[in-house]
Amino acid sequence: MEGNLKVLVVDNELAMHGFVRGAINEICPHPLLTRTAEEGLRLARVHHPDVVVIDTDLSGLNGFQLLADLRQEPNLHIIVTSRKWSADDRNHAIQAGANDYLLKPFFTEELREKIQSRAFTS
Repeated sequence: MEGNLKVLVVDNELAMHGFVRGAINEICPHPLLTRTAEEGLRLARVHHPDVVVIDTDLSGLNGFQLLADLRQEPNLHIIVTSRKWSADDRNHAIQAGANDYLLKPFFTEELREKIQSRAFTS
């Protein structure tokens, strides 16, 4: 599955797109990247990714609303990223349906591990 792994990244920071692309290049050379939740939802419905990495701080439809919409897909692995360090924020994301929560800044290896774990459990 690793060669066919589809990853969607929804983050309004272009720098994060480059960071994630570099982190997962070996396991997903062509991730889907967008800056808005609306476009993320559209891309998810069209491309059916295996893993979605969502930042909670999005304009318009926020990351938690996107998470709720995406959670309707039972086999989708969702990783929430955020600069919010409180346990309440993490718990909110997990209760809303996230499979994982990464605090920014995080290490490339940390993200790659979480995505690869999904590749080997499907």
